[in-house]
Amino acid sequence: MNTNDKNFSPTMNSSYTIQLTNDLNEIERLHDFISTICGNHSISEEVQFALNISLDEVVTNVINYGYDDLESHVIDLHFSVGANSISVKVSDNGKAFNPIEQADPDINMPLEQRQIGGLGIFLVRKFMDDISYERIHGRTILTLRKAVHP
Repeated sequence: MNTNDKNFSPTMNSSYTIQLTNDLNEIERLHDFISTICGNHSISEEVQFALNISLDEVVTNVINYGYDDLESHVIDLHFSVGANSISVKVSDNGKAFNPIEQADPDINMPLEQRQIGGLGIFLVRKFMDDISYERIHGRTILTLRKAVHP
């Protein structure tokens, strides 16, 4: 569904899709898209912030680490807004990577002793209520879900 449609009337069971290319400049377009969806459904700024941080991390990781070539690739994001939650399926044809299997970083360790990386996925886990991973037909599908409180 195109959220710019003049006849747009949000319902509590709405779906939205956006396709991004593997270019970091697309992150701004993603944030604008999230803002529109959240505004149309009166989703709190807190939930919008969690979605922005989490999807920024996931999509940035796909762009930076998912592809071994310099070709253009499409990253599909499908949003589903229900009465109690919003979920987002991020699908890409990049390298298989299951962030759920990654160990949490030791945030109590001094900064200079910490291993580089892993903090972004840790934040996604903290901000989202549920995360699932699938690899189907050469595509990674990461589903994020966050409760919304009317």
